[in-house]
Amino acid sequence: MSLGGIAAPVTAAAQAAGAAGILFSIIDAPQPNTAGVIEPEVSAQKDIVFENVNFAYPLRADVKVLDNLNLRFPAGKNTAIVGHSGSGKSTIVGLIERWITRV
Repeated sequence: MSLGGIAAPVTAAAQAAGAAGILFSIIDAPQPNTAGVIEPEVSAQKDIVFENVNFAYPLRADVKVLDNLNLRFPAGKNTAIVGHSGSGKSTIVGLIERWITRV
């Protein structure tokens, strides 16, 4: 191997070492203080029920993402939400998790 051919592997090793240093500093960072933070109460003992739910995002209020949706997720069961892109799957999850709220 010529002297010129060693430059690329040395450069790659130096970049990898730098990236590893950043990664380890994140891993070794102190944990944030969560004192006083209250976890939400979550119950898997009750069904999750949507009855006649309508939803549109504020910036497109004329486009209903959910239109009279009736849906039941039975407690203790695994349920898949499937559908085409834009059919409201993420909106349903967002409403359940309260990332978004109905108006």
